[in-house]
Amino acid sequence: MLSTAEAAAMLNVTQRRVTSLIESNKLKAVRVGKTWVVDEESVKQRISSKPKPGRPSKSANQDAVRACSLMCRNERVLDFAYDHEKKQVAKIGERVATELAPVGASYSFGRVSEFSLGSWISDRYIPSNRINFTDVLHRAGVADASELLFKTFGQNLTDQYWFKPEGAELDWHAINYFENAYEGDRDGGGPGSGTPGMLEKWWEWRDGTNVLIKAGSNGEREPFAEVLAARMYESLLEPADFVPYSLEIIDGKPHSACPSFVAPDMQLVTLRDVFACYAKPTGEPYEYRDYVRICKNLGIEEIEQDLAKMIICDFLSCNTDRHDLNLGLLRNVDTLEFVGVAPLFDNGRCFYFDAQRPSDLGEGIYFHTSRPFSEYPTVQLSLVDDYDWFDEDRLQGFTDEIASILGQNELLPDWFGERAAAQFSRQLDRVIELKRERGYR
Repeated sequence: MLSTAEAAAMLNVTQRRVTSLIESNKLKAVRVGKTWVVDEESVKQRISSKPKPGRPSKSANQDAVRACSLMCRNERVLDFAYDHEKKQVAKIGERVATELAPVGASYSFGRVSEFSLGSWISDRYIPSNRINFTDVLHRAGVADASELLFKTFGQNLTDQYWFKPEGAELDWHAINYFENAYEGDRDGGGPGSGTPGMLEKWWEWRDGTNVLIKAGSNGEREPFAEVLAARMYESLLEPADFVPYSLEIIDGKPHSACPSFVAPDMQLVTLRDVFACYAKPTGEPYEYRDYVRICKNLGIEEIEQDLAKMIICDFLSCNTDRHDLNLGLLRNVDTLEFVGVAPLFDNGRCFYFDAQRPSDLGEGIYFHTSRPFSEYPTVQLSLVDDYDWFDEDRLQGFTDEIASILGQNELLPDWFGERAAAQFSRQLDRVIELKRERGYR
């Protein structure tokens, strides 16, 4: 996709002429906010139908490399060229305001390399294991995930960064998804083009609020798990600690729905981003003490209690998917100060997601793999020292909710809800036992 300025340059006409061609249906284009975005193929077809003598042709490799500026809202951070064939940053040009650079694109604060920027960009792709990956690309009319991301200027709803094509006359306030309504996100025409994750998902603009819709897999378990986790958080935590989820039936199938927790002046900085910038690169599991130290250095003084809430809730719900993009910190885009932890979100693989037989929900602690600080749930739980916030009495009656909510999933066997409730009680008993060992009553 091209800006009107890029289309005008390719056609050797004015931008006003490009707009006229769009309005007369001689060029294909869509509106993004108040701006036209032009289909590049239709521009090429018009060029080929009216060849210009002496106009130089580009090689295939030149076509694959796009020059852009990395923008933070309307502030130019740096210029770069991206190679869509090699899926990497070919070159970083002028560095204008690297103090505004994404944390995840920096190998130390404000320092950006081709590799670190390329890794950060690739984290914005929808993954090839997305359940409806091929369908999304087909509906969007693109060849791969990088083209899909750049089609919507690299935007997503976790921050205010975007890619401004060289020579384009675009304004952040006219195109961003925080301030402007959009349609067609299921077809790759909105913020979903920069939203990672395996499940089918898309965003909807509902009365000025961005709402994420997610489908399920594995017997449609994820939407029910999201809703059940949110109910547990509601019982145990404060409203600011978690993202609320609701259940919606769309096209005859259950989906979860939640509002975006990232505001126009706020950025999500994931655990992966934090370690990429402030510590040596690491694979999972991440070092708990290193993360605590980094967060305190960044001004997040209550990080140990925040992590205690996450670890205990993940143990209670047997969450297997608290990976390094599913937790993090919030940073103010104006001051660049870290202001707290992100609320708990993305809880689809919990409440015994992998259980298939009655024997899987047995007499002891549920066998599962935890993340991000240890693959062993009891080892990760042992990292918690702060139980000041934990009141098990607030979970009275929650086992009834487990049976009720899971019972709405027609694809689960009849025995599942009752055994799941009993399993939760065993997980809770273990947490209470550790609380007593830490000297709490």
